[in-house]
Amino acid sequence: MTDAAWDGLIRIRPTPVADFTCEPPSVTSFDSEVRFTAQSIDAAFWDWTFGEKGFSFEQNPVYVFPDTGLQTVIQIVEHPEGCRDTMFKVIDVVPEYRYFLPNAFTPNSDGKNEIFLGKGFFENIGTFRMIILNRWGELIFESRDPNLGWNGRKYNTGEPSPGGVYVYQVRLSSTRGETMELKGFVTLLR
Repeated sequence: MTDAAWDGLIRIRPTPVADFTCEPPSVTSFDSEVRFTAQSIDAAFWDWTFGEKGFSFEQNPVYVFPDTGLQTVIQIVEHPEGCRDTMFKVIDVVPEYRYFLPNAFTPNSDGKNEIFLGKGFFENIGTFRMIILNRWGELIFESRDPNLGWNGRKYNTGEPSPGGVYVYQVRLSSTRGETMELKGFVTLLR
């Protein structure tokens, strides 16, 4: 028998190649929408898995990640004749926070602007410390809770502090340990 006698008995089916890109390349908890573009070769069907919660069968899906952290994206592509290929990529959804402080407050019992308190988005804050100092450098207030503000009294319980300018220092860290420091002045108006 010659080699020609075996022609056509074994058939190798075409194999697709899985590949994709994502835009934007980095995302945060405030903007976690990612557009995926299939770059696969010889694929006719796409099966996507996004982290533990999402999936799609579209060729070029858009997905909003509902959580922060490392998210594994899996693309499985299939050739019309049934062969498959798989591609994995990891996307880091970075947790973000926002923290802003006013420059004045009026603790005068009128029900408006009574507390010196930061505003923002605190969900991804890991540690927090705010201190208020008077003009002689004496500690007037301290808090480790971003939702607890200064009411204009020494340690929030003593006598009302006099009107004037006070120094604040805030040190906070993200849930990943990156730190931010804010230093400035707040005017207490009576």
